[in-house]
Amino acid sequence: MANYFSVFPKILYSFDNFKSSEYVTNILSRFSFEETLKNNFSAYFLYTIRDGDTPEILAAKYYDSPNKHWLILMMNNIVDPQFDWPMDSTTLDSYIDVKYMERSESNTAGSGIYWARSNVYAYYITEKQTTTDNIVTVNNYQVDANTYNDTPSLTETITLEDGNSITIETDKFNTSYYEYEVENNDSKREIKLLRREFLVPIETELKRVFS
Repeated sequence: MANYFSVFPKILYSFDNFKSSEYVTNILSRFSFEETLKNNFSAYFLYTIRDGDTPEILAAKYYDSPNKHWLILMMNNIVDPQFDWPMDSTTLDSYIDVKYMERSESNTAGSGIYWARSNVYAYYITEKQTTTDNIVTVNNYQVDANTYNDTPSLTETITLEDGNSITIETDKFNTSYYEYEVENNDSKREIKLLRREFLVPIETELKRVFS
């Protein structure tokens, strides 16, 4: 963020118990976008992050400079790029392996991945209702293990007083810890990219705020 912090105010900071001092960038200063801009459909377009994408790469591609990556982070309320930005598949697998290795009670590489794939994170009951007019409604409910085990998969048709009918299909599924981590990581892939015509006004405002 060299260009971003270059406009921040300076403060006098003392070192070595006040034996020496130097003017440094005040990184505690703050600048942010208006929420109305972040929510203005005409101000941005949606982008799905791919493996290998970084804020710097996207900034270079869309804004002609990797130093403008702060625009991407700020537009999407990303505070910690290490964890708020989606990991690539290799990094994600390493993260999962380390995270769940202790639960696997083994220090062998891959044991955390194996445990995460083999153990259930959450149980769900899914209910699909189809009317005579072929209007379909699907609802998923998270349940405990006992309810999951006690609920059969079945299909039943209910005839209403007006002669129409509703077919109800009850099924169930579960997700592993591994699937949970993958879904959580993928949920971070869709971001907002500010349109180029808004760059100059924002950079001008940044300089004005700290001038």
